[in-house]
Amino acid sequence: MKRPNEFKDPLVWLSSKFKPLRMRDWIEKACEVNPNVHNKAHLWTPLKLICFLYWLEVYTRIIPKYRRRVAYIDLLAGSGTNLIEESGDIILGSSLLAPLIYHDKFSQFLFFEVNEEKAAVLEERLRNFEVPNFRIFAQDFNTMDFGILNEFEHFFIFIDSEGLELQWPTIIEFLSREGDLILIFMTQAIARVLGKAQKEGESTALTSFMGDESWKEVESAEELLEQYMEKLKRYREQYIRRVSYHAYVDSLQVGGTNFKYHIILVCREGNYTKAWSQLKGKIEGCTEREASKALKICKGEIRPLWPSSS
Repeated sequence: MKRPNEFKDPLVWLSSKFKPLRMRDWIEKACEVNPNVHNKAHLWTPLKLICFLYWLEVYTRIIPKYRRRVAYIDLLAGSGTNLIEESGDIILGSSLLAPLIYHDKFSQFLFFEVNEEKAAVLEERLRNFEVPNFRIFAQDFNTMDFGILNEFEHFFIFIDSEGLELQWPTIIEFLSREGDLILIFMTQAIARVLGKAQKEGESTALTSFMGDESWKEVESAEELLEQYMEKLKRYREQYIRRVSYHAYVDSLQVGGTNFKYHIILVCREGNYTKAWSQLKGKIEGCTEREASKALKICKGEIRPLWPSSS
């Protein structure tokens, strides 16, 4: 396995990873099925997918060697394709990228999508690609039968939230079992909800998201993010009660002044988390111009953002 410091440059790595994958062919094949059904996405979305794939690469190089039953779980799976509204470009989403690239690394792929049309399109696309070992649930992931998690020794969960969909009782179910979580914290959207809640003095959405009214103690979405991450770390260590276990919880920012969100990683502390720190250093330095170049990589037009340092 490569050491973490060999993952120095996320986009150089991604370029080399995507080059043999015929990404443009995959996009065309995905669009053979209901070509007008896509998830709405924006210019910064490719950077999110790069972060997602980068950590998925780290995960799949390690965990399948030590665990036999490993699941990939996508909680807001969508249709499998993203339409970039600013440019009209179509790129693959997480729910197609994960099984197409890492089909041999997971025992099963589980997808949750509350929109029945998107769930049906995703299923048809996965079958068109002949992806084995997947299940699709056309339901709100907060209402899932959490007993399904007991079928696996470890899991990788991707939660691509658009706002406050993730409820605290649900995240507790994930924290109480061993697995890596990537969560999207929509900082800008949450800031608007928080601002309104501070004026009105109440918010059922924030209370459901945080599990209590601790959100009343913060003044900004950034403070809420820190509070949320502290709770994630505390509860993970509370449930995984082993002397050798220490939780790692960190976030990186995508975007700039006008638009931004954070990506949170929850995993076990280890030497491999240096790869996350390296990813963070690269992504947080991206400008909008560089984000548009990242789109070219996700479209299969191989153009790394940075020169290789290795």
